[in-house]
Amino acid sequence: MIENQLIPDIIVQLNVEGKDVVKRLLPKRMEQWRTKMQLRKEKRTKNKAKKDRDKVWKRIFYLLNSKLHLIYRKKQLMNDEPN
Repeated sequence: MIENQLIPDIIVQLNVEGKDVVKRLLPKRMEQWRTKMQLRKEKRTKNKAKKDRDKVWKRIFYLLNSKLHLIYRKKQLMNDEPN
């Protein structure tokens, strides 16, 4: 600060015991932390539900695709058979 010629007019020094600061600030910080953790939990739950839905739809798509392939293959075989 001195090198940049930034010299304050006054300086205020506060002396407080740690336990007083903790009593005053901890409840607010704990509430913020709880809110943050709740939001994370909800996000994880939503992501898990989405993954589960995606798994189900992938399985359904796979089964339908397999069934369609079998039907297509069966039609091909029937058309290829000599009469």
